[in-house]
Amino acid sequence: MAIVFPPRNLGLGEPWGRAVEGEVVRLNNEMSRASQSQGNLSRHKDAQDTQTARQISQIRDILAQLESNQLRISETVSTGSWSESVSGNSWGELQEVERPSWASAAIVVAGLDNITNQSSPWWGRIEVIASSSAPVTGDLDKSRDPVRAHVDAGYSIVESNPRIIRFSGSGEEDEDDPITPLYIRARGVRQGGTSSRTYTFDAAYAVIWS
Repeated sequence: MAIVFPPRNLGLGEPWGRAVEGEVVRLNNEMSRASQSQGNLSRHKDAQDTQTARQISQIRDILAQLESNQLRISETVSTGSWSESVSGNSWGELQEVERPSWASAAIVVAGLDNITNQSSPWWGRIEVIASSSAPVTGDLDKSRDPVRAHVDAGYSIVESNPRIIRFSGSGEEDEDDPITPLYIRARGVRQGGTSSRTYTFDAAYAVIWS
């Protein structure tokens, strides 16, 4: 605000009074400009603080998304192996593969190795069944076998058949409806020979979740 001085009546002190008045006006103007500049700087700082807070929030969101993506990538593939023995028309041990909460389907690849048998074994095939529910006999020959081996006395032929397994629901079950695993199980299918004989083998699987 401009300062209004009363009329000067200083006589011989007029030059001095004029100089003092000018200096006071100059200092007042400088103080006003400094106050205005301080206000501008304060508003600029507030804007910068707001922008910085927004950028920090965005960085936190990006880091959270990266962590989520990294977790999902780490959950994308599951692998496992086991040793098994089956006799004719019998099931092996049930394998349960934990399913990620977000997965609604899986691509299953499996393999058999080191197939050995007793003397005069039965002949037929060994199937590894993959299913969204515990495999039963009715699952045979229903495109649920990611690997099968044709076996006979003295030889075996292994075929790999990657399979797609779908799960009911979206994979977002709650506590009252828990997330079901993927089930994998081997079965011997006897087509001839003595059923009491057994084949032993090593089995392995890889599951790609989606």
